Amino acid sequence: MKKVLFGIIAISTLSLAVANPNNPNNPANPPGSGTTNETAAVPVRVIAELIPAPYGLTITDEAGTVLDELVLDHGRMVLGQATGDSTVFKPFKVKRFSTAGTAVAIANAAGAKLQISLRDKTSVAGGSVTTSTILKLNGTDSAKALTSNLSLLGSTTGSYEQTLQGGETEYTGRVTSRIPEASLSSNVLTSGIYHNGGQHVLEVTYVPKSGSQ
Repeated sequence: MKKVLFGIIAISTLSLAVANPNNPNNPANPPGSGTTNETAAVPVRVIAELIPAPYGLTITDEAGTVLDELVLDHGRMVLGQATGDSTVFKPFKVKRFSTAGTAVAIANAAGAKLQISLRDKTSVAGGSVTTSTILKLNGTDSAKALTSNLSLLGSTTGSYEQTLQGGETEYTGRVTSRIPEASLSSNVLTSGIYHNGGQHVLEVTYVPKSGSQ
């Protein structure tokens, strides 16, 4: 399921401040003063998605739900108030499914491998292995941007190989995103949603044991 990013546009004028005593531009009754009625509301969004049974090599989340993208969400942070790096991580699982949607052994024999990498799909054909990604304001404004450093558990280079024993039906890995405090504290930033537009991909390649098909 593709995630949808929402922006919130706030419009305030002096006339609105006069008409609305709760308006933050009205100094007589600032928000949180407790002297007037205040209401907060957010939309309630309910989603369900039905997908075909998975088949072949598949990446899922830790609960076994098939992923079409892996989202590393740093959440909402107050502009200009970073006191350290922001770090989030997301586990993932690699599974192989039969035509019936049943998980089966990943490897054909002991000694088969999984090649796992983080790739910048915009750099070269096939994507180069890299661990730095740029989060642009609204995904387009490169003048206002954050830098995220990506990493894989078990690797410092953005890629590694995992040798399989032959009987396992899943392999668990983890992707981490770290936004340095210095990037969060940049004075060119403004309020809004920063993302990389799916520029990076988590790629898993299964390599059978040599001589065994």
